[in-house]
Amino acid sequence: MNKEDAIVFFLKYQPLPNDGEELEAIISVFDDVLKYFLDNPDPECIPLFLNCFGQGSGYGVYQLIEDVISKHNESDVIPHLKNALQSKYSSVRYWCAQIAERFESEDLIDGLINVGIATQN
Repeated sequence: MNKEDAIVFFLKYQPLPNDGEELEAIISVFDDVLKYFLDNPDPECIPLFLNCFGQGSGYGVYQLIEDVISKHNESDVIPHLKNALQSKYSSVRYWCAQIAERFESEDLIDGLINVGIATQN
């Protein structure tokens, strides 16, 4: 896996498929992408990871995305996290709300409020 292959994969899957056969077929590639960016942090991957969440658990790999995000400066993460909390995909908003718990930023408040409102409907 290299950066170019990882970016191409992500551009194809924004978001990833919901849990099921299609995700099962690509989950090992996603795991390789995750490992690549754990070993090679790059701010370019931040919005790609934050917008990759499909419906479901991602068979356990979604929980590991927070490890990749934690490799980056808060100033690099917050703007992308703020945008992801406004995603049209409820799965992206849900998982990004989980990640947002790590950050004490007023910039995330409106997005987190909207996630709470959206999940109640």
